[in-house]
Amino acid sequence: MSFTLPGILQGFASAVPAPRENPQRMNDKTAAAGGIPVTDKVTLGASAAEAATYPDPRNNAAARADISATLEESQRQLQQVLDLLLPLLEQQGLNVAKVISGEQTLHADPATIEQAKA
Repeated sequence: MSFTLPGILQGFASAVPAPRENPQRMNDKTAAAGGIPVTDKVTLGASAAEAATYPDPRNNAAARADISATLEESQRQLQQVLDLLLPLLEQQGLNVAKVISGEQTLHADPATIEQAKA
């Protein structure tokens, strides 16, 4: 089944403009064809002396010293927490593993809680 609408589609083909070429695209085509000299160069196997995007962390002695200081500070803070918690656990007769797993609950007075926050 087909039907036509007289007068509506007449001249429609002539009203559609012809596709135009993009000037930038034409330049790319002529550059690829050899019409325009290409100025971009790519060198494979660049030397290792060139600066990388990121510095090699293995060569940074200052970062190693900073990591050591951070580790020492972390160990000191951990020891402070353990020095506060272990006596509380012993006083209440609690097992560390059971407190961690949630089977037992550690209770502390408000003064001890304030000391822990500091």
